[in-house]
Amino acid sequence: MSIRDFGPLVSRHRKYFRTGIARSVEWRESQLTALRDMMNDRAEDFYASLWTDLRRNKVDADWTDVKYY
Repeated sequence: MSIRDFGPLVSRHRKYFRTGIARSVEWRESQLTALRDMMNDRAEDFYASLWTDLRRNKVDADWTDVKYY
């Protein structure tokens, strides 16, 4: 088993982040909040799609796909 040197990879990522191209933490948090809200608001649509596509019932869908606890 060999040990991989992640230094160059981390360095490239830090350099990229410092360019300002990456989004802010606040923007990312707002996107995740909006995604959670959408999942909760449209839960019935997700249940229907999951049942149609995967035959996944509501209980299983809540545990794996839809509900945020």
